[in-house]
Amino acid sequence: MAKTKLIYLTTQGSTLFTVPRNWNNTNNTVRLLGGGGGARRGLVDGSSFASAGGGAGGSGSILLNVKLGSEQTIFAFIGQPGAGATTINTNGNSGGNTWINFVSNALPSSIAQGGLAMGGLGSTSNIGAVGFSTGNIGNVTYRGGSGGNGGNVTNIINTGGGGGGGSAANIFGGGSDGSNGGNGATNDGGGGGGGGTTLFSPGGNSSSFLGGTGGTGYASTAGGTGGNTQAGGAGSNGSGGGGGGRTTAARVGGAGGRGNTFPILNNILGAGYDATVGAFGSGGGGGGGNANSSPIGGAGGGGGLAGGGGGGGGKGTSSCGNGGTGAQGLILITYVPKQRYIFST
Repeated sequence: MAKTKLIYLTTQGSTLFTVPRNWNNTNNTVRLLGGGGGARRGLVDGSSFASAGGGAGGSGSILLNVKLGSEQTIFAFIGQPGAGATTINTNGNSGGNTWINFVSNALPSSIAQGGLAMGGLGSTSNIGAVGFSTGNIGNVTYRGGSGGNGGNVTNIINTGGGGGGGSAANIFGGGSDGSNGGNGATNDGGGGGGGGTTLFSPGGNSSSFLGGTGGTGYASTAGGTGGNTQAGGAGSNGSGGGGGGRTTAARVGGAGGRGNTFPILNNILGAGYDATVGAFGSGGGGGGGNANSSPIGGAGGGGGLAGGGGGGGGKGTSSCGNGGTGAQGLILITYVPKQRYIFST
């Protein structure tokens, strides 16, 4: 039996894909992930816009047994990462949509044309951005995880931790919606980022001086540790980054983990194929920055590759930390080559 073939499309923006000559219309899967949303940088004015909520993770879409012509040119677009805000009182940017179109070089409007995975929204207040549950196009679609909330700061004296970023939708294995980021708290650490896993694994909420722990990643990999007066720990294997711990200095949230689909892909592709080469999957969310008594709050951690949302910046006594940046999207195509039979008499 022929081995399953793997094609990754990872170049941000417009790209082209030529259908292989041995393409099999009855045994293929196209998986899409949107870019992760970036987080806000707040304004120290005593309003709820001070500490920032986390960005949402990218949505996921799966197309099954797409019928294409041999050596046909296909149009595609890989969603860019949503940039985290670096200017005071500025919202985070949304991640770019990821799509594939079998008919024209344009965003598809129906499954007859192709597939669409919406990018995660950037956060615009201390409330985390909500993951998209509508607008995606595919045989199966999943929502990206929502960002966690920043600490509810009601006056200029209090400080608040940033919310963790949401994880990308899980488009591998059994598939699932993305996991939500954890919440920061008033005068405490930042929330943990959501984990990119087949089990719903939200980031932990901040507790006292501790930042929230990142959500679990693939193969039950633990999320980044929440800081205890330190920076949050980085996630791995698609787990979420930990939130920065409260202290007298700025402490950043940990970065979300790069998605690890290697065991899953190796099972799909069979023995003799190494899926670790250039492969990655649904990323975890970045941890939120800490609240602290120094002038500047901790910055949010970046979302994990691919599609993880950025963590929100925390609030200090006179300024807020930068918002974390989301991660780009991807397209992954797998197919079993069409068999060619030669008959003799």
